[in-house]
Amino acid sequence: FAFIGLVNYAKTDEGRAVVNELTLHIPIIGGLFKKLYVSRFAESARVLIQGGLTIPQAIEISSHTIGNYVYQDILHGAAQSIRKGQLLSQSLKNTPYFPPLVSQLIAVGESTGRLEELLSKISDFYRREVEDLVSNLVELIQPIMLVVIGLMIGGLFASILLPLYSLTQTI
Repeated sequence: FAFIGLVNYAKTDEGRAVVNELTLHIPIIGGLFKKLYVSRFAESARVLIQGGLTIPQAIEISSHTIGNYVYQDILHGAAQSIRKGQLLSQSLKNTPYFPPLVSQLIAVGESTGRLEELLSKISDFYRREVEDLVSNLVELIQPIMLVVIGLMIGGLFASILLPLYSLTQTI
């Protein structure tokens, strides 16, 4: 009953927000997801700004494409602060979910007027980081799986041979 209750809770909006928050704090996977979400944000914001939308509109719309409630809330707050006159780099600087490199590059883009170009660089950089991390994880999983399969086969042989050995000892 507890498991069914947790699954039903995870399907609600509040439950999804809690699950999203927890996945960002898992040691290796959390870093992977953070980089993935930053890459998604930068790419979608770049496309929307190049398409002619204002920065607050682009941030607001791109927050829905990320797929994480935590980032969605942060970007909604950033869009509101931009509407009040604050810079995007200032509003992202105060959050632990965006690396300092992102806010620094966005600040450079805002000051030089080349925000779209720097958002593209952010997206490319973090996309490569995600690809490298995933390929490293795949390379680590292969030897671990080999050991696990070897232990399972050893357990299978032991479960077959130990009764035969004990049977021969009694005769």
